[in-house]
Amino acid sequence: MAATAIIEDLAKRARLAARTLANSSNADRNQILMNISLQLRSNLNLILQANQVDMEAAKKSGMNNSLQDRLLLTEARILSIANAAENITKLPDPLNRVLAERTLDNGLHLLQKSVPFGVVGMVYEARPNVTVDAAVILLKSGNAALLRGSSSAEQSNKILIEVMKKAFAGTAISPEVLQLVPSDDRSTVTALLKAKGLVDLVIPRGSAQLIRTVVDEATVPTIETGAGVCHVYVDKSADLEKALSILINSKCDRPSVCNAAETLLVDKKIADKFLPLALKKLYALELAETGSLGRALNLAGYFAKPNQAAKKPIQTTKPELAEFVKEQRPNDPEPIVWDVSDMAKEFGAEIIDEIPLCAQGCGPMVLKQGTKEGKEYRGWVCPRPKSGHPAKWMKIGSDGKWAFQR
Repeated sequence: MAATAIIEDLAKRARLAARTLANSSNADRNQILMNISLQLRSNLNLILQANQVDMEAAKKSGMNNSLQDRLLLTEARILSIANAAENITKLPDPLNRVLAERTLDNGLHLLQKSVPFGVVGMVYEARPNVTVDAAVILLKSGNAALLRGSSSAEQSNKILIEVMKKAFAGTAISPEVLQLVPSDDRSTVTALLKAKGLVDLVIPRGSAQLIRTVVDEATVPTIETGAGVCHVYVDKSADLEKALSILINSKCDRPSVCNAAETLLVDKKIADKFLPLALKKLYALELAETGSLGRALNLAGYFAKPNQAAKKPIQTTKPELAEFVKEQRPNDPEPIVWDVSDMAKEFGAEIIDEIPLCAQGCGPMVLKQGTKEGKEYRGWVCPRPKSGHPAKWMKIGSDGKWAFQR
C-alpha cells in the first residue's frame, strides 16, 4: 500500500475513534492511563524482549553508544514510564477549562475554553519511551494519536502500542485512538506531514535536522521546537563545590538525553581554580571530550542572543546575577535555572521540553498544551438583512461605535 494510502487509512480510523474520546470524562481517560501503567508492568518481559531485538540490530548497524542508550529499555526505565503514566492521572483535567468569558453590549455571550486538537501526529527518533509519553498525554487531553517513531525502535514501539491497546478493554473508549505509523519506509513521514484535512497537528521531537524537515515539508500545522545547546555558567561568586556537583549532575546523570549539559562557561576570574577541578572529575568519569568545555564568554552578550541555548543553569551566590541575565532576555520564554542542575527540568511524561508556543504555552509542552481554544457563542443571533446579502460590521459616527451595514 502506498504511504499516502496508509496515512489516510490510519488517520480516518483515528478520527472515527476520537469520537469516543470526545464523549469521555476525565475519570474515563484517567482509568485508561491507570490501565496503561498496569499493562506496562504486567508485560515487562515482553517489552524487554522486543527491545533486545532492536538493540541487537542497532549494534550490528554500528549505531553510536549515545543513540543506543536512548534506544535501550531496562526494567527500571519501563517502571519509570509506567509511573509517569500513573502520575498524569493526578493532574487536573486539561479539557473544558474556561479561558475567558464575557457578554458584549449587544447581548452576545462569548465563552472561550480548552478543547482537543483532534488527531495529532508525532514524529520522533530513537527513544521508545516517547511512544508512551506522547500517547498518555494526548489521551489525557482528548486527542487521538498517530505515532511515527524511528525504524531503529520498530519492535519496541510495536509491542508498546500492543500493550497500551490492552488498556482499553472494558471501557467505552476505542483503542483505535492510538495508531502506530509504519517506520520501515521514510515516505510515511512525508505522507503524514502532508495529510492536511486528515491530521490536525504534527509535532516533531528529535534532532534539529528532523525538526527542520518537518517544518519545511509539512502542509499540516506543526509546532516547531528548539534545538539549542545546554550550557552551565559558573560565576565568580559561585560555591565551587556546589558548582561542581551541579555540573556533574547536569552532564553525567544521563549524557545521551537532550537536557544534558554540553557547554561549560566559567568566569575568567575563577577559571584557573574551577576548570582543573571540573576536568579532573569529568575525565575520571570518562565524559570530558575536546570542545565540550567552553571558555568564559561575555555574559550579557551571550544571553542576549536569541535561540542560542535551550537551558541555562547558573551557579552563583548572587541573586542579582540571575536577575541581570533575565533582564538581558526580556522576550525569551526559555527558562533559566539558578543553583539547580539541568536535570531538574526532566518532567517525566512530556512531549517537548522547551517550546515558545505562545503567551500561555511557554516552557514544557505538557498537558495543557495538548489542547487548543474553543469558542462558544450564545444568547444572540446575527441579524439577517432583508436583501439577502451578508451583513457587514462597520464603524459609524464620531464615537466609533460598531453597527451593521444592511
